[in-house]
Amino acid sequence: VAFQELARVEHSPPQMQQQPTVSRARTQQLSRPPPVPAQPRTQRAATGPLAPQTRDDPSHQPAVSSQGRARSDSPQLDEAVAVGDMLFVRGQGGLAELGTAGGFLGHVMLVVEPAYKVVKDSEDGFLYANVWPKSSNCTEIWVCSTVEATRQRAGLHKAEILLHCHAATGRLRLIGEVGHDEVLVSGEAVELWQAPPALHAELNERHCSWLREAVLKDMKRAEADWSWETAIRAVFWSAGGFDRDTNKAELLREMRSCWKNDPICTSIIIQFWQRALEKVARENAKQPGGPGLGADVASLIVQWMPLKCDRCLPGNLLDTLRSHGWTSRTAMSVGPRQALPAPRPEEAGPPVPSEPSAERLDEGPVCFCARHDTGSKRTKVPQAQAYHTNCRSCGEPKKTNYTEFALCHACSWRDLRCQ
Repeated sequence: VAFQELARVEHSPPQMQQQPTVSRARTQQLSRPPPVPAQPRTQRAATGPLAPQTRDDPSHQPAVSSQGRARSDSPQLDEAVAVGDMLFVRGQGGLAELGTAGGFLGHVMLVVEPAYKVVKDSEDGFLYANVWPKSSNCTEIWVCSTVEATRQRAGLHKAEILLHCHAATGRLRLIGEVGHDEVLVSGEAVELWQAPPALHAELNERHCSWLREAVLKDMKRAEADWSWETAIRAVFWSAGGFDRDTNKAELLREMRSCWKNDPICTSIIIQFWQRALEKVARENAKQPGGPGLGADVASLIVQWMPLKCDRCLPGNLLDTLRSHGWTSRTAMSVGPRQALPAPRPEEAGPPVPSEPSAERLDEGPVCFCARHDTGSKRTKVPQAQAYHTNCRSCGEPKKTNYTEFALCHACSWRDLRCQ
């Protein structure tokens, strides 16, 4: 039945809510400084509203602006979002929207350039005026370059997306994708997944001059379209993976074989980091004993990204990243990301009790999905049979009598997920 449904969906257009599209030509009518001759903007006469499009419209052909890229010194997204990080949009759509942002099972995108700020009163601020968040105190939005595999785009799709970080809560929201003469609006909530400090340092510090471009060039050379076959494999096959007991030569052979299969969104994240780790190991082998992760490719894959890129659903990817040192952030805080190196346990001394974080102190209401939105739907065992379990997000032990307990109160509120 599932195969029949997937086949039906593949040959039918996705049913998506139509949302307004903001024309760049219309926003250029606002008062703005004349273009600089050395970097002219393409002027286009206003011919009336364009046809409504969403970010997942297959007819969209993106064209990315390079104007207004003044980096911000503010300790916000420009210090939190780095090359190699991942943006995750939780799925709220149905099966027809599988493989799109906000679609079935969620969607992930790889960050390939640091985020930069657009100020409301700047030239690009006028350009995006019609999609500017309605909050009266919103004075800035952020632009972030990503690559992804999506059902509505061919090959390895690169895009510039607009993000809004709420001033009071720190929560991220995807405004939309910058297209040709329009912003393709979305409005979905976004989670930032930060790479572990060791990986961040390799990509953004030690090898920042060449590693990202080398990996993306290899991926572009072998690019393929988003694949229903891979999506079906990911749904019905085990996510699989590599462990320390796997023969190293066999591990590398199978890993590279998986790279050759057509991708889904998770394939891009996995393949990028596996290719990067392979190049890092080769570079480190030239300087034995130097700083870095090491020179054994197979060991680095098992330690940091032990997944097969042609059979991994977003949920499996998130679980693996969390267990391998990645940090999920649904709310941004002031201050830079964790630095490297962190002190070793034997060098750090006795642990110092820490105060509860601001997120823990500022708890809101617990969240429930439609399946558990009333007390009668939330099955329980008698209080005398309450049991101890761990929150699936933060790992803290909790005592509960819910039979389907997943998240503690703080994580349910923070992530806006059903407890």
